[in-house]
Amino acid sequence: MRLAVDTSVVLATLEGTADALLEYARAGWRLYITEYNLTEVTYVLCRRLGAEVARATVERLLNSRVLRPYPAAGLHGEAAMCKCKYAISLPDCYTIALARRLNTRALFLREKELEKVLRSGELADVVQFV
Repeated sequence: MRLAVDTSVVLATLEGTADALLEYARAGWRLYITEYNLTEVTYVLCRRLGAEVARATVERLLNSRVLRPYPAAGLHGEAAMCKCKYAISLPDCYTIALARRLNTRALFLREKELEKVLRSGELADVVQFV
């Protein structure tokens, strides 16, 4: 059982506002994040907590093996087409592209832009909210 995990879920877990990431990991799910989204996690933490804390936090997260990084290089085309079609963020498109590549679902926190796309009947096969 695999899931593609969005930046928002990782940040919420690190901030203690959601524990879905840990619940899925404890339940035996293999959780993947693109290198692109991992970069986003790092820079958001850097802005909030400083560079040293951001680097150390991401390093601990990766060493914990809760998240498995996935190369973004093979996802550029799919992510670009997603961004072209939908008014959602590029990192969200990378998460969706990864989910499609892994033939699974993408785990997100609720976001207005994604909810709007889902209401139109699009992406319901891949997007899952925690």
